[in-house]
Amino acid sequence: MKNRAASIPSGVREATAKGRSGQMSVPIQEPVREAPRRDPSVMGKEAGTEPVTVVLDPGHGGHDTGAVGPTGLTEKDVVLDLAFRLRRLLQDRLGMRVILTRGEDVFVSLQGRSAIANRAKADFYVSLHVNGSSKRGAVGFETFYFTREPSDNDARASAQRENLLIERDGTSGKDQESLLRMTLADMAVTRDIRESGELAELALSSLDKIMKVENRGVKSGPFYVLATVAMPAVLVESAFITNPKEEQKLQRDAYRQRIAEALCEGIGKYKARYERRVGLRGGPSGTTGS
Repeated sequence: MKNRAASIPSGVREATAKGRSGQMSVPIQEPVREAPRRDPSVMGKEAGTEPVTVVLDPGHGGHDTGAVGPTGLTEKDVVLDLAFRLRRLLQDRLGMRVILTRGEDVFVSLQGRSAIANRAKADFYVSLHVNGSSKRGAVGFETFYFTREPSDNDARASAQRENLLIERDGTSGKDQESLLRMTLADMAVTRDIRESGELAELALSSLDKIMKVENRGVKSGPFYVLATVAMPAVLVESAFITNPKEEQKLQRDAYRQRIAEALCEGIGKYKARYERRVGLRGGPSGTTGS
């Protein structure tokens, strides 16, 4: 690798340096299911005039690099930069309250990520990733939401890759299966799956309008972190970092900004629909989507 520092997205180098201090800025030992799922029919009353809250979850971090590109660009660095960019857009354009599961290069367990979202009683959750594949030619973007069974082989492989972190944290596959069964026993999950599917569709549609690569579609599967947050939740794979051409694009500020812009548009459309459903908007006027 000729220049490792040059491969790190701008905006992440400072966060990476801070992370080396070893200081953990987010709690990771909270119970996974800390908040009960809320009923949309009463959420408007609960929320009052409080802004809609979204949790942005930049995947991986610390010793967990995530996928790595041919020249050494890491998933953990790219998605942290994307989270910073998207947070700024959501705050400035949509007036949203944005919480990050990590704001520097530190490792946060999957249980810790869901606990942060549940403790905040967020309205919805977006997990940010870039994809990896043993096939260097794999290309494109896709979105995921939680279902007990994977929608296809790609969804099964993606869920297995992300859920490996559970076993590294000491949670066995048997414990994972037990937790997923318990989660599905919660009647509110049916509503959240429907809402999550809608958010995944809107995010994908916005990416499709801006990104000039393959649209791999909306998929679903048993992602642990999506199953254990008490709110609608999606996981976004915005590019294949293992593809040399896509890695090169991800090294550019302008390209990462385009991804953030697309996600902001999709989230904005979902937010408008969500606010009408929970009583935070009186009607369609002033919304960003139908």
